[in-house]
Amino acid sequence: MDDDRLGISLNGRPGALSLLINLILPSNNKILKSSSFGVEAFSHIEQVNSFYIYDRWGNQVFSADNFDPALTNQKWDGNYNGRQAMSGVYVYILNYLDNGDQENIISGDVTLIR
Repeated sequence: MDDDRLGISLNGRPGALSLLINLILPSNNKILKSSSFGVEAFSHIEQVNSFYIYDRWGNQVFSADNFDPALTNQKWDGNYNGRQAMSGVYVYILNYLDNGDQENIISGDVTLIR
């Protein structure tokens, strides 16, 4: 694998795995090529209802609503209000429908290193 990834087991179901890059190095880094953070397209994620990222003060630094991860690239690039966000740990909340039309909500963190 080219980049670090965090595997999240969804509802304890075998095979129900979503991969999110949980480390962003938004530069020309040749070791880890992770320059954005978002939902990877997998067959069990039918639709993303909402995907939000917050800084440690609760400011929303990224939001994306109602998208199919297989058809669109809705990822956070480490910027906030047109400027580079500070290095640190950010929290995400992901609400999505699986291929059985069951709503799922997961949360976690992503580390931004400049």
